Amino acid sequence: MKIDTNHLNHNKNVDMEKKAYGNSYQKNTARIAGMGGISLDISGTVTDNAAYGMGELKSAEEVMQDAGHKDIALQRDYMAVMSNSMSAKDYEKLQEEGISAVDSDVETHVTNLDKIKANLARSGTVIAGYNDDLTDDQIDVLSGGDIAAWQLREAFNKNDLPVTEENVRGVTEAAGQAAKISALTEDMKKYMVANGIEPTISNLYKAEFSAGLGNGRQSRGYYMDTTDGYYAKKADSFDMEQIRGQVEGIITRAGLEISDETMAEAEWIIKSGLPITERAMVTLNRLDNLALPLSTEDVMDISTVALIDGRRPVNGPVDKHESDAAKAVRIQDEVNSVQDQAIDKVISSGRDLNIKNLYEESVRQDGQNLTGTISPQALSAKRQLEETRLMMTTEANLKLIKQGIAIDTEPLEKLVNELKEAERAIYEPLLLSDSERGGEGLNGILDNRIDLYKETLSVFDTLRSVPAEILGRTDPASDDFTARNLSEQGSVLKAAFERAGRSYETLMTAPRADMGDSIRKAFANVDDILTDNGFELNEANRKAVRILGYSGTEINPETINRVRDAELAVERVAELMTPAKTMELIRNGENPLDTNIHLLGEQLKDAYTGSKAERYSRFLRKLEEKNGINDREKAAFIGVYRLLRQIEKSDGKLIGNVLSSGNELTLRNLLTASRSNRASGMDYSVDDKFGALTDLNRKGTSISDQIDNGFIVNYMNSLTEEALDKISPDSMMSAGLDLDKTLERFTNEIRDSYDKEADLDARYKEDTQAIKDARKVDDSVIRMLRDFDEPVTVNNLLAGSELMTKRGRAFKSVMDEAGKQGEEAFGKLRKAAGSLTEDFSSQDKVEESYEELVRESLKVIEDAADLAGGELDVKELKLIHKQIGLAGNLSKKQNFEIPVNIDGEWTSINLRLISSEEEEGSVVATMDTEKYGR
Repeated sequence: MKIDTNHLNHNKNVDMEKKAYGNSYQKNTARIAGMGGISLDISGTVTDNAAYGMGELKSAEEVMQDAGHKDIALQRDYMAVMSNSMSAKDYEKLQEEGISAVDSDVETHVTNLDKIKANLARSGTVIAGYNDDLTDDQIDVLSGGDIAAWQLREAFNKNDLPVTEENVRGVTEAAGQAAKISALTEDMKKYMVANGIEPTISNLYKAEFSAGLGNGRQSRGYYMDTTDGYYAKKADSFDMEQIRGQVEGIITRAGLEISDETMAEAEWIIKSGLPITERAMVTLNRLDNLALPLSTEDVMDISTVALIDGRRPVNGPVDKHESDAAKAVRIQDEVNSVQDQAIDKVISSGRDLNIKNLYEESVRQDGQNLTGTISPQALSAKRQLEETRLMMTTEANLKLIKQGIAIDTEPLEKLVNELKEAERAIYEPLLLSDSERGGEGLNGILDNRIDLYKETLSVFDTLRSVPAEILGRTDPASDDFTARNLSEQGSVLKAAFERAGRSYETLMTAPRADMGDSIRKAFANVDDILTDNGFELNEANRKAVRILGYSGTEINPETINRVRDAELAVERVAELMTPAKTMELIRNGENPLDTNIHLLGEQLKDAYTGSKAERYSRFLRKLEEKNGINDREKAAFIGVYRLLRQIEKSDGKLIGNVLSSGNELTLRNLLTASRSNRASGMDYSVDDKFGALTDLNRKGTSISDQIDNGFIVNYMNSLTEEALDKISPDSMMSAGLDLDKTLERFTNEIRDSYDKEADLDARYKEDTQAIKDARKVDDSVIRMLRDFDEPVTVNNLLAGSELMTKRGRAFKSVMDEAGKQGEEAFGKLRKAAGSLTEDFSSQDKVEESYEELVRESLKVIEDAADLAGGELDVKELKLIHKQIGLAGNLSKKQNFEIPVNIDGEWTSINLRLISSEEEEGSVVATMDTEKYGR
């Protein structure tokens, strides 16, 4: 997405030179840097150097300050795009790819939005609207009735944009300015060409009032060929033929056709006393082809394209009717539709070998059913086209478009290399660690990781359709139980079945309706088998029996448990293996394809729904919003959630305890086991009626570390995680609170009643509100994150703001919570804080001590969140959790938030070690207490 930076620097490519080429024009010769063209003496015409971007010189310090201000403005622009263009559909796609809207840095988030909108553009998806859209009455108030509410809503939905207050105000502003733009005058054109101004609604509106009078054709002047250094005096009766060759070269390099129209435009520029450059030609050509005045439909079209591209509606170019995302998709589709015979035609006609010419030739040949081989001289061009197709992706196209590269007219040979470099630029921050980036000779490593990433996505896509029978032939306890092996062996089995014309049940896709009937007939006695072996009657268990039947394996409790566990493990890993998590694993040096599926699941499980506190917070918010339930029922729902959380935190011990006692895995038996196990150091569990928390005053015997962590434990752990991910008050009411229900049955009922759309809507509202809050933080927070090379994410902005404006409160809260949890938790935290202050003599020691402090602090917060009784409590603890995490990251950059006790009050001191040459060995300390202030 192209961030609008027009307000940062208008003429950044203009370099003013004051060189004595002759007495009459030495002070007013302007040379446009990096743009081939003709410069003219414009003495007596231009009196304000600012028109060409020239101001007084600044010191290095001032330049750095300006750069800092512009960087902060750019980060704010990214946040504005996130807030104004992320629709609920976009958010859903982000979730599917494992991308967090609040934990991705804002620039990467905008890039991800680009990609998603491009894919939606390809599919032609039209969004029906969102729950938090403004009403028609609200739209009418904001727009003043100038734009019909239905018209605005239809345009936004068509373009996958949320109908927010800021977006409506933006379009209204654009419509108001557009209504005052009538037609271009000569003075307006000269003003815009002279300053290289893009024809946006805002710029045209300003030009209407900024173009001065008397700026028509100058009476005298000189032109200069900047390539050959040739000067000649411009006669009053201008002879265009004298410089036709140079002018035609400029027109061609500008990407325009040489015609009477463009030659006339070049002459107009020269006679207006302006430098004739590629930019000037493009600007004037665009201005000459504008259709003014703009209709309401035009304004809506311009505004929505601008919003998609990351601009304010008033900054939308009036001649741009296709977003960058749509253009990226269109060009990729055009490349894929080029016919071989078009290559021959383009080469034989002497035209440039580029996408535009190849596609246009293919369109001319469409329907002619041309056959035959292409000429030998076209074979090399065909290879270039195939390389382009292989390298071209929507993301790479967008990258190049944002760099100003005209993909469709770029020579194919050059484009292939540009696409490769664009791909590397996209993946470098995603697949290389911070310590690796910027090093020499990393292209080989990066290319290998890109290949592994693509292969991983392909393998998991293949796994969905291989025969389920493969699990009956696999030992899930072996190191060979990997995605790569399952995919390879499953593909071989699939090919064999297809050659034999044999149908099969797939691993992760629903069978066809006709196959479903045949499966039911072939396994009519599957329920009897399950009952005889002591298993519940559910689809997971039935599928396990069918898999064993397909592979001819003996069916008994052990094999059913083995296959059932393997099937759920593969399904769960495939669900969690999002593109974002795949890249994270590869960046950390892992190979997802050759890692045991169970181990891979352990690495992935924390990525599915974010932090445990966020998951609990959403549950509590839904509970507080739920009507028709009393306080006792609310307490019971919280009790169920806490029991599941204790099962999860015990890492199989509670399940193993029940199994070792020979009891059934019911909620009641798991509750009993929780009472005899101090899960994660907590002296709490839930009572038989799932009421409020009750203290445990008895010390149960510890569970042996040798409890079998076999197939049943793995399977039940996975079910518990899924239940916590999908549980809600509605699904709990549907399942019912029966203590004698098994964990397996309870989870299946939660899964069956899971409302994914409602869950996504709740997350969307929560994250969009967080984005709005992040936009309000002070510039100093953004500057701090940038100064310490911390990613500018929504969560970091919110946490950083709290750390800087409410210094000491985070660690005070941590210490207070630790005190509530008992002497053991408080003692560990106090010891970690004390060790930290003693270890500043050694960098290694202080880093190790701070890691311990952060680890103990986060554990206290996580345990406190599990016991919190309301959403507000959990939200506050979430924010503290983020602050402690950010403090841990900052400590690695010599910026320490150190908890201290002053007169019985816990606070923290911010200690920053300065290691610059000017201030080597100096320290900056800041603290804030209720008693003494800052």
